[in-house]
Amino acid sequence: MYSGRVTSITGVLEIATASDSFYVHDLIGYGDNAFNDGYYLAFAQTTDEAAPEAEFQDIIDYVSATGLFYTGTFSAVATIGDVVSIQHASIAEPRLIGLDAGAPFHYTGGVHASSLNITELMTSGIDYAAGSYLLKVFSTVDGNPPLGETALVTAWNASSGAMTISPALSVVLEPGDWISLKTGDLYPSGRDTLTIDLVTGSGWETVAVHEVLTVTGDVQLRFWLICTESLTGSNTIQFGNATATDAYIASTTKTDLIAGEYWIDATPAETVDGTDWEAGAIGRIITGGVDVGYEIVTAAATDGTIMLLYEWQALTPAGRIVKQTTGGTAL
Repeated sequence: MYSGRVTSITGVLEIATASDSFYVHDLIGYGDNAFNDGYYLAFAQTTDEAAPEAEFQDIIDYVSATGLFYTGTFSAVATIGDVVSIQHASIAEPRLIGLDAGAPFHYTGGVHASSLNITELMTSGIDYAAGSYLLKVFSTVDGNPPLGETALVTAWNASSGAMTISPALSVVLEPGDWISLKTGDLYPSGRDTLTIDLVTGSGWETVAVHEVLTVTGDVQLRFWLICTESLTGSNTIQFGNATATDAYIASTTKTDLIAGEYWIDATPAETVDGTDWEAGAIGRIITGGVDVGYEIVTAAATDGTIMLLYEWQALTPAGRIVKQTTGGTAL
């Protein structure tokens, strides 16, 4: 796949409108006619998030010296700054699959967290299950989950276009969301942050076992816990998993967690400014989908904030980590 931004628009000789010819200066120099056979141009993102976003057309001609593409006619004129991708029809990754009626591929039914129907793929000739394909949510209309989530394609019915995935996405797909399919390296990875605000009423501060990361399958996890606001409240807090809530950090007096310190053990003293980044990390191999979280013991916290930064690598195709976004979820 190739991608770039539309840098100018022109009406070109035999093409009647500016909705079917584009200069993409990022894509100069690939050789005349390089994309004429089997390639299409897709608008991955437009500056106004309106048409022709999510549309694609066959590439009719390509001029290497200027980055000029002639295509079929899009529904709207492109705008300078729109993001396009050039993809070959024979590959599934990173082909974009649109989930609305106006896009090249769309679902027609199913419980879209774990299954979806993509009837336009029925004629692709690809056995997505036998080929061990990975589905990834490429973009969402609101920029929220399940953006970036991945799942293994476990079943594919070419006669109906029904596809089943595992694990289920954390949120159902919506019209206008985009997914991609790929084969090859099927072991997803990711990184993210989570703010754990322990102020009274947040849901994170109560005497309970709190889940912060939902783990599916087998993963390699590395994380950092940084106190960004000193904790208040009596008694202790500990960090671990669903098997043992102190598996990673033993019982720690809340008021010992001071702003600007790493929390890596029961006697936090390592400051962010004075400690090597690697020394502040905790790394674990997690098997069997054991969720990660912490326990507040005896008395609730009354204030304080902990920032969780984490990165993960799946050890199985179905391995995945998704963060909890609200407090109060039991581990």
